[in-house]
This record gives sequence, structure tokens and C-alpha cells, in this order.
Amino acid sequence: AIGFNADNDMLRETAQNGDGGYFTADSFKELKEAFANVIVSINLRNFAFSSITAPKKTATAQNEEQTVSYVGYFLPSGDSLWEGHLLSFKLEDQWGWDSDSDGAIEYIHETETDCLTASGGVPCQRSVYLSTDQEWDAALRMPSVRNLYTHNGNTLIDFTLGNNATIKDFFSAGISDADTNQIIAEIRDSRLGDIFHSDVGFVGPPPFGKKFLSNINPTGEGDELYDDYYEANKDRDRVIYVGTNDGIMHMLYADAAPESGRADDTAGQEVWGFLPDEVVPALEKIVLDVEHTYTADGRIAA
Repeated sequence: AIGFNADNDMLRETAQNGDGGYFTADSFKELKEAFANVIVSINLRNFAFSSITAPKKTATAQNEEQTVSYVGYFLPSGDSLWEGHLLSFKLEDQWGWDSDSDGAIEYIHETETDCLTASGGVPCQRSVYLSTDQEWDAALRMPSVRNLYTHNGNTLIDFTLGNNATIKDFFSAGISDADTNQIIAEIRDSRLGDIFHSDVGFVGPPPFGKKFLSNINPTGEGDELYDDYYEANKDRDRVIYVGTNDGIMHMLYADAAPESGRADDTAGQEVWGFLPDEVVPALEKIVLDVEHTYTADGRIAA
């Protein structure tokens, strides 16, 4: 519900009773923003089946701090390969105070300083909201040539048509070369499978603050120092790990890094995908029997 030129108690209660959101607007600009917030609220409800990462503090290529949330979701269909998406959104700060003493905080300022100036020094409260502007969707940034691998217990195997004879051993006895090629081709072309129960894991450089903890920086001669580990890994790429039900555990770039020679448009792009040997046999059911199956669908520890 949106109250235009009015903060209406009945509209507020109607929204709350319907488990919805209540927004106010006193101008065209605020009305436009209110409608955008309604759309974001509806979109977030569509993400209920999948995990949203706890916001991670990361950095842009210009080393300006920002807070980002990575949201995975899927669209069920009659096909066995459901459409998955992984979105990146900035989390923005809003500050406000109860300007009319009605018990409701009006979050209308971008910074605490602006809020305190407007409130005349009355303490302000902070709220964090998901930006309406999507940074990227990994499903739309899949590279044309993908690095997909599996493992047979002894050897890392490129998941390509050229390894038909080796990959064929994962499937039912007597499966044809043509059917094996169909499985490989459809999985390679699947873009991004559905993200259902999988966590969305973020891994970046090691935390700088741990350099000052004496228990992980011992003083004994020959001791392995966290300082050494930090210095060796402080510039490593920020990446995301997520599992999808086309059998793939993906690693993707979380953001761009032009300072290291990597282009801006690589943010959200798959670096590699790994198909665990335990789930590869299920691809036969997914592709040939057209039956949706849960594969790389568990928890992630990073």
C-alpha cells in the first residue's frame, strides 16, 4: 500500500495485516521510489526458496568500500533443467528519525550527517535496503567457452565432447555415444541451473584485522605467521561459490578487477564449474529421461 500526500493509519494497518509493505510519498519522485520499493519487495518474496548470503564487506576496483548481497533463485518449469539466476545487488544505507512523534521512523536520508542536520541533532536510526538496481545476473554472463570438469576418483577430466569415452563410464552400461554427447552438450549449454537449497558462499582476501591477534601471530622462531598468509593472499580475487541442480558447483567472480588486468564485465562470470563424480550419473536421468533431480544442492562451507 502507498499513501500519497498522506500517512494513513488505515493503509498502514491494511498492509501489515496482509503481510505486505507500507510506503508514503509526497511528490512524483517519492511516488516513483515507492513503486520501485514495492517491486523490490515482491521480487524478494520470489527468492524465498533459495539462500541469500549475509552481506559481505568487499571492495570495488577503485577500493571504495561497498556492501553487496548475492541473491540466488530459480524458475520452475516443465523441463528437467530449471532456469537459475544469481543476482548482485548493492545494499544502501538510509537514515531517519521520528520527525512527527507518531512512532514511525521516516528513512529519507542517505547519510547520518544529513539526517542529524535535518533532525536538529535528534539521534537518527539506520536502515539498510536492497538497491533497486541490479549489478549483474550470472545467468546472463556465462562465458562462451566454459571450463567444466569432473573427476573419476583418480584424474581430473574436462567435461567436454572430446572426453566422451571417459565420461560414458559414469552412465548406464550400453549407453550410446550419441546419448553421452547429448548429455555433455546440454549440460554445457545449460547456462545456470536452479539454485534451490544451495548456499551462496563468498570468499575474498583474508581479514586484515586478524594480523593483530597474538594467538595467530606467535613470536616463536619458525612459527607460521598469519601475517605471511595475509601478505600472500591479500590481493586474491573475490569469488562466489554456488551449487546448481544441473550438477555443477560454480566459482564466479564476485566483482571486476581491472587493476589486475581483468575486464569490468567479468563480474558475475563463471571461472570454472565442477561436477562431482557422485552426481554425474544423475545427468542421464536429467537429460535423457527429462526428470528434474537434485544434485549439487547442499550446504557450502568456505
